[in-house]
Formats: sequence, structure tokens, C-alpha cells
Amino acid sequence: MRSDLRPVSEPDSGMYDAINRAWARSQGGYLSWLNADEQYLPGTLARVHAYFEAHPEADALFADYLVVDGQGRAVALRREIPLRRFYVANSFLNAQSCTMFFRRRLWDRGLLTLDHRLRYAADKELVLGLLEAGARIDHLPEVLSLFGIDGSNLSTHPAMEEEAERIRLAHGAFRWRALRALALGARRAERMLRGAYRARDFRYRYALDETPHYAAFQARGLGGRYSLADTEGRAQPIEPAGEGDCQERA
Repeated sequence: MRSDLRPVSEPDSGMYDAINRAWARSQGGYLSWLNADEQYLPGTLARVHAYFEAHPEADALFADYLVVDGQGRAVALRREIPLRRFYVANSFLNAQSCTMFFRRRLWDRGLLTLDHRLRYAADKELVLGLLEAGARIDHLPEVLSLFGIDGSNLSTHPAMEEEAERIRLAHGAFRWRALRALALGARRAERMLRGAYRARDFRYRYALDETPHYAAFQARGLGGRYSLADTEGRAQPIEPAGEGDCQERA
């Protein structure tokens, strides 16, 4: 652990309240969070810093990610498209929290507080609020993070969809489901045009512990579709390589 980090343990009102408390205590220029089933790939923070330095007009950014099983084997490669309020309000959030990074100025302006009354989908509510406030959220088309699925994720909880539906309606989603299907279809069409479903080979490193020690994997023919029931990945372990061993191949 870095000598300038100070862990804090105290009662809170849930995950989103804890994140708000941490952000309030922080002093850095950029804010993010990781859930227990997520990892940043080696070099991610340096890449994010470089992007923000090169794009001072960007308020936030999100990136692509790998979905992996409990052993770090890849299930899917999620290459996303830019955030569009119409899509997010009427379907689902196409920005995984482990790929989202924010400038502190959003917090200072009162735009970044997560609603601690929510339990499952406060990130969706946060992104919709930022888009409606005119914040610029850039998409970085690079794989920066790993999202793990094991069948017990909060996103699989029965109350998740109920909470997400309340958020959709609060942000002006269509009440007629057929119109929502059009929004989802348009989103999928845009992803297809951008090549998001095209299979790729991908080599990456999975942290086994907090030291960290890594396992290196090679995934072949990795597509973008997956189900929350997909808890067994297809990547194969390979010999460990260099620190920056994370590479997509056509």
C-alpha cells in the first residue's frame, strides 16, 4: 500500500454512500471507483491521465472492457459506442462503472454525487444526470478494465430491474415498450456499424491478489455478446509476459 493512502472503516448507508464519502475526502483531480468484482488492467490509470491531459474539455470518460469468469477467463469483449441519453434512458447503461473516470470539477459543481438511496443502479442515474447537465463524457475505444461475473453480481438481483425502471421513468423514458424496443434496436445497429460485435483475439493479464501477482491469458475469437448466466470463460492461460501485456488483435 502506498504510504500516502489512509484506509477508513466506518458505518455508512450502503455502497454509494461509501463512494460519496471517499470522494469527499479525496484530493486528486480525477475520481473513479471499483467494485469487488472488477479490476483495472496494468497501465490503465496512466492511460486515463494521459487522455485527460490531452483533452481538457472532457469532463469524464469511459472505455471498453473484458467480461471474465471467477478464474479470470474471458467471456466477452465489450467494445462500446458513445453515450447517448436516448439509449441510456430507454434501455440500459452502456458504460461499465469500472471504465468510468471523472474530473473532480464535476464533484465540485455538485454533479457527481451518487444517490445513496439507490442500491443497484445509481451509476445509471448518475450518468443520465451528467448528460442532462451538459457534461462531456468521452468514449475511449481501448480495453482498460475487467468485469467479473459469477452469478452473484448485484446486476443479477431481482430488485435491479425494478430500480432501473424507476430511474428510466424519472428521466423521461418512453412508457410504451414498443418505442423502447426501437431505441434498443438503434443502439444495436450503431454497435454493429462500429464493429462492436466482430470477434477478436485478445491477450491480457489478470491480477490474482493485491500484491499483485498476475496470470496471463489469451482469448481467441472473443465476441461482444454474453449473458449473466455465462460464468465460464474461454480464454487459455499463457506464459507471463511484460507489464504492459494487454493487446487486442484482429
